[in-house]
Amino acid sequence: MKNIFTASLFMTLSILSKSQTITQTTTAATIGTIVPGYSQVSTYNTKTISYTPSTPDIPTTPVDDDTTTEDIKKWDYANPLSVNINMNDGNTTNTSAGKVWTLRISIPNALNIGVTFQQFDLSATAEMYIFNEARTVVKGSLKKNYFSNTVGITTAPMKGNSIIIYIVEPNNTGALQSIIAIQKVMAGYQNIDEVGSTGSILKAEGASVNCDPLIICSPDKLSTARTVAKFYPGNGFQCSGTLLNTEANNGRAFFLTAFHCLDINPGLFGGHPGNNVLDADEIVALQNSVFQFQFWRSECNGTVNNSFIEFSGAALRGNAFGSDAVLLELLNPPGIGDGVNYAGWSRVTTEPSDNSSFIIHHPQGQDMRLTKTRDVKSFGGNGNFWSAHYSSGTVDKGSSGSALFNENKQVVGQLRSGWSNCNYTDYGDRYGKFSESWTFAGLQPWLSPNQNLQSIYSLDLFPLTIQGPSGIYCGGNVQFSVPGGLLGCTYFWTVGTNLQIVSGQGTGTVTVKGVQTTNISSSVQVQITDTKGRNRTATAVKNLSLSVSKPFIGGTYTNNASEYPLAIFNGSGPYNNACTQNMVYTKMQLTGASSITWSKISSSTVVNWTQQLNDINFYLFSINSTAVFQASASNGCGTTSYQFAWKDVDCGGTTCGANYVVSPNPAINNINIVPDIPLPCKGSLENFQILEVRIYDPQGNLKIDEKYPPLNMQAQINISTLKTGLYMMNIFNGKVYVKKPLVVGK
Repeated sequence: MKNIFTASLFMTLSILSKSQTITQTTTAATIGTIVPGYSQVSTYNTKTISYTPSTPDIPTTPVDDDTTTEDIKKWDYANPLSVNINMNDGNTTNTSAGKVWTLRISIPNALNIGVTFQQFDLSATAEMYIFNEARTVVKGSLKKNYFSNTVGITTAPMKGNSIIIYIVEPNNTGALQSIIAIQKVMAGYQNIDEVGSTGSILKAEGASVNCDPLIICSPDKLSTARTVAKFYPGNGFQCSGTLLNTEANNGRAFFLTAFHCLDINPGLFGGHPGNNVLDADEIVALQNSVFQFQFWRSECNGTVNNSFIEFSGAALRGNAFGSDAVLLELLNPPGIGDGVNYAGWSRVTTEPSDNSSFIIHHPQGQDMRLTKTRDVKSFGGNGNFWSAHYSSGTVDKGSSGSALFNENKQVVGQLRSGWSNCNYTDYGDRYGKFSESWTFAGLQPWLSPNQNLQSIYSLDLFPLTIQGPSGIYCGGNVQFSVPGGLLGCTYFWTVGTNLQIVSGQGTGTVTVKGVQTTNISSSVQVQITDTKGRNRTATAVKNLSLSVSKPFIGGTYTNNASEYPLAIFNGSGPYNNACTQNMVYTKMQLTGASSITWSKISSSTVVNWTQQLNDINFYLFSINSTAVFQASASNGCGTTSYQFAWKDVDCGGTTCGANYVVSPNPAINNINIVPDIPLPCKGSLENFQILEVRIYDPQGNLKIDEKYPPLNMQAQINISTLKTGLYMMNIFNGKVYVKKPLVVGK
């Protein structure tokens, strides 16, 4: 039977601790470059703690979907041991780096060690480091100002049966100022992976699918992976869980995991897991919880784990045994520079689509893995849960609490238990439904207190990027933005040459004006500074092009179901043709200004015309009648005015000459071209085939040339490489080239 540590019940949730720690690899030869004064310390006092490891549980042989053989998925890896370690147990050394205090903690038979500090009163300049006996892994530096409460600070386990705690006080030649006390250690009897070379790879015996897909091999999931943490509840178990976004999009750190990860006290008649309620000692143990983010391999199919960041201390915000959900809040949340994101969620009851839903988790204490789900549906015996099988990978102990993501990367549940593991990869598991936990666990007051939203998308803070256009015209105002209103954050914007901030300084959205006199490159930059986390600043830069050009006016006009490029009138010509008594309407493109003003310059007869937004519509009623209109637009660089003239012509009846429809037009990424075949011409299809499409820029340069086989009647062309502007298309049917205008608008 596992030894259960009972914490002092006088502690209250209001003093639960907070922590942030960087864990990194080192060597015996290089640790001195990380730890100040290390080479001058030759003596370490040792505190030895006796320990008899527990025996891991042997799971029953599963029968798929049979609740009597269902196995919970938390990793039972360590025994909590009560200890009494203080400053008197260590020794001090004077070094050139300052006063150093050290202590070696040895737990024979332990596979790994974690420590909980009852007192963590470092001096203002002191730094703490914790490293293993082999000097291959070091945590630190830890400083007092990293923590807003120093009771119960906990570090995640380090491999090996002994660790060294090292405190240095720079420039101190007198008495040691720092005081620490350790009340609890975690003595591991099962392996937990950390940085550096990985441990055993999860293997399947006769599995039909790969049970070991690494998250680092799926770049499209890494943004979501930054919401996921390996979770140590402070009770000797390890689970997985996920940071959730809120309706405020403000980075408040709520963490979803499984109820049974905390519920370890047996019921009246014993049994496992737990007694279906969270007892006072289980809640207080949250002060010693640890959250490890970004714990994954350094490269796909590599054998080295990356450095990661960890935080300790949490408060209980909501829980429900009925849907096996727990909502925690990290009391010392990540900072803007700590590389975490916040997952979206959905309480819609629609089943996630096959092969698009997935989970991200830490099976058996190892680095982060990706598992793709299939056949997700309501669990037959209990509507509070989803059941899921897997198309790639599986889950194992340590995966409990991991989020089930739908095809939109939104959390729709969390792992409870089931029948799969690396030897039963064809078996399924069940997940508590987020929609049920919304009420059962009381999630709504924390995640959407005002709007009671059905769903929300993720808040992605890494990498920090500035949203906005890539160019500015002189005199024009343009907005740029990053996620705004983040808790504890301040915003400071700067702009490059010939740019000016109009408004928004100190917020997530800034308005910038171009004040340049020449065409140049410039930039806009924001630095966000956080009051929390270990890495408390993040900076993003967006490079821009500045133009002193007057507005660009161009476009096309449509008449008699055909579209033509607009020709600019020079006083005597050229005229754009318009069919008698057919509506003529323009499709204008404008760059560098917000609106066009039209005016009629002259007409040979009465012309009915109207302006709608930047376009005009009009009729010409008699053959050879004419009309001249002027379009004008202004920005800070000046005004552009062009005149366009039309002449009424007799377009005649239907002919079987080639004609085509281009859509959309204007376009951004892709266009489709199909024949426009009048009914009398259905027997002349060869006139409407598409054998070649050429696209020219306004200077006559060939930009795209696509060829097609005989009798091809449709073309789709990617134009995403074209810049904004007016282009001419030549569509070849084997006999003639048909000209069609194309407007590209980004």
